[in-house]
Amino acid sequence: MKRFAILPITLVSVLTVLFAGSCGEKDFINIPVADLYETAMAKMESGDEDDAREIFKHIQARSDELADEALYRVGETYYRQKLYDDAYAEFSRLINRYPASPWCDDAQFMLGMCRFDAALGVDKDPTYVEEAADEFYTLIEEYEGSELVDDASRMIYECRRSMAEKDLYVAKFYKKTGKYEAAIVYLEAIQEDYSDLDIIAEVLYVEAECYKKQGDSSNARFIYEKLVDDYPETTYGEKASERLQELGE
Repeated sequence: MKRFAILPITLVSVLTVLFAGSCGEKDFINIPVADLYETAMAKMESGDEDDAREIFKHIQARSDELADEALYRVGETYYRQKLYDDAYAEFSRLINRYPASPWCDDAQFMLGMCRFDAALGVDKDPTYVEEAADEFYTLIEEYEGSELVDDASRMIYECRRSMAEKDLYVAKFYKKTGKYEAAIVYLEAIQEDYSDLDIIAEVLYVEAECYKKQGDSSNARFIYEKLVDDYPETTYGEKASERLQELGE
């Protein structure tokens, strides 16, 4: 992420007093843009995102040099308030309006974060996780020299894990309701699509349990043995060992 300088506390305090109360365009006209920027940053860091946003919008309109960064900060104020759709719109606007800006990779990363965090909210829309992964993939492909590539890769892993966990939840529901074939379909799909994730041991164990419930001891034994061989130190490897003893190994 980009870094910013901090004004001396005394100047920030003076400017904060000047901007106490509601902000309006008339408050900003005679104040240098650099001072406005630092005041907006101080307000945002203190939790006053609404006033900060108004100042950043003024800076965007007034300063060509800081317009792209100010627009990024507008998006950041929305993100901090968990207004993810509004934040997403501002970050998208930055990329479209200033495609050569050094802030574009940051904005692209935040597009992914907006979608990912929205998926964790009240609505928990699973399609947002897929969209988040797409945004992070875009960062890696279009901004390969960015310092955020590693962060984007980490977030892709988290997105994929979230999607796999959703499918595992569905599989467990089918298992609980006795729909073992449907559960197995989901479990095998997880193994095919997410074989690199750290939930595979659990997926295998649930699948083995489904076969066991169906009376298919052959397939159940095969998977239990795989768990013991491949995941001996995990909880599911230990449980599989116990199951094999029950099956008479």
